[in-house]
Amino acid sequence: LVSICASGSGDGALTDDDPAKRDLRKAEIRTAIQAAAALGIDGLLVVPGRVTPQIPYDVAYDRVIEGLKDVAPDAEAAQVNVGVENVWNKLFVSPLDMRAAIDALVTPPFDFMMNNGASRPLSLAAPSRAAR
Repeated sequence: LVSICASGSGDGALTDDDPAKRDLRKAEIRTAIQAAAALGIDGLLVVPGRVTPQIPYDVAYDRVIEGLKDVAPDAEAAQVNVGVENVWNKLFVSPLDMRAAIDALVTPPFDFMMNNGASRPLSLAAPSRAAR
């Protein structure tokens, strides 16, 4: 194995309106970090949350950055890279947003996995231009 995914219980997301559910998701990510380290795996895929009609983009974005910063010390201590993926969640729909998130998180231990096919706005751009 080269990586695992922190899929979570489905009861929480870093973007959730309920702080307790955001804390649950952070705990799930921390558990996955420890599991990866115990298995000798240095990569963990995380889908941090989603934009919804109740949770607008800017709020979701800020909560994701805050939540990932909270788990960063755990990932660094375990020497596990956290790969944040833009999928169906409507987050990081622009390469510029993804770059700003990378800058905000001061990587490592974070990597961003650009799934160009899973994000409709990005899929309309040529992959080479979106990744630049």
